[in-house]
Amino acid sequence: MASFNFQSFLEKMKEKSAFGIVSEIKTFIADNSGRRLSPNEFVTIIRDFLCQTSLKLAEHELWKNASEDELDNAYEGLEKYLMNKMYKACFQPSASDDISRDQALADRLAIMSFVRPEHLDIPPALCADGAVGMAMKELCKMDAYKAPRDKMVCVLNCCKIINSVLQSHTDKAGADEFFPMLVYVTLTAKPKNLYSNMCFIKRFRNPDKLMGEPGYYFTTLEGAIEFAETLNADRLTIDRKTFDDELNKALSRLELDGAQGDSGASVQPPANGTVAASGRTPAAGNESAPSGGGDLIQVHHVELACAVGRPLCIFTVVSLCILHGGASLYLAQWSRVAVMAGVFC
Repeated sequence: MASFNFQSFLEKMKEKSAFGIVSEIKTFIADNSGRRLSPNEFVTIIRDFLCQTSLKLAEHELWKNASEDELDNAYEGLEKYLMNKMYKACFQPSASDDISRDQALADRLAIMSFVRPEHLDIPPALCADGAVGMAMKELCKMDAYKAPRDKMVCVLNCCKIINSVLQSHTDKAGADEFFPMLVYVTLTAKPKNLYSNMCFIKRFRNPDKLMGEPGYYFTTLEGAIEFAETLNADRLTIDRKTFDDELNKALSRLELDGAQGDSGASVQPPANGTVAASGRTPAAGNESAPSGGGDLIQVHHVELACAVGRPLCIFTVVSLCILHGGASLYLAQWSRVAVMAGVFC
C-alpha cells in the first residue's frame, strides 16, 4: 500500500483557490449526513460524489503539475476526509441490520472461545509468539478508526504480522498455514463490531484499492469469519464429546453474562431436560449423530439465547440450531424458537 500524507492534503485544501471544491464537499456533507438511507443508497451517492470530485481535483490548478502519486494522495485524502465526516451516518446505518449481525457474530465468537491452536492443526509454539498478540490488537484497532483506508491498514498489519510469525517459525508460509492462523487470531481477538467494520470497508473503500495484496488479505479475512460462523466438530481436530462439553460450557457462560446484563431475564430448562436433535424421540438401536455435533440438544441453551438480555436476530437462532443439530433441528425447532426470539415481530 502506497504511503499517504493526509496533512499534505489538508494543507492544500486550505488554499484560497480550493474554496470552491471545499464548499462542494461541505455542502454534500451537510445535505447527506442526517439522511436515513440504506447502505446501498449511501454507497451510490458517496461513490458518485468521490468520482466527480476526484476528476475536479485532477483538473484543479493546485494539482495541475502533480505526479501520479500526488494525485493518488489527493484522492485518498478526499475519501478519508469525507468518510470521517459521514461516519456517523454510514457506519451501522439505521436502515441496515448491521448491529444485529454484529451481535450474532460476537455471540458466535464467544461460543467458540474454547478453540485452541491444536484444534486448528496449528503448532502451539506458533501462537506462543508475542507477535500473535500484536496481530490480534491490530485487528481490534479497526473499530477505532473512521476512514475505510485506516481500517484496511489494520487488516493488512494483522495479516503481515501473521505471515512474519510463520516465516520465523516454519519452512512454510503458504495459504494452508496462513488461513488457520487468521481464523485463530479472529476467534481469540473477538474484534468489536467486526461485521460492521468489514462491511464499511467493502462499501466505502475505493474498489481499485481492494485489489492485489490488500484485496487478497481482505478476502481471506472474510473467509476466516465465514469459517468461524460455520465452525463445528467436523471442521476441527477434536473429538465430538469434548466439542459438545466445551460448547455447553461456553453457552452456559453466555447465559450467565446475559443474566448479569439483564437481571429480569430468567430461563428455565424444559422439564424433560433434553430432546432429540431431530425433534422426535430417537429410535432404538443405532442412529447416526447429526453433523452439527451430538444427537441430543439441550433446548434450554437455545431458549437462553432468546433471553440473555440482548437483541437476538435470525442469524443467532439459525447458528445455534444448526450448530447443535444440523438441518433437522432447524426444521423441527425453528417455529418455536423463532417465536420465543421475536424474530417474526
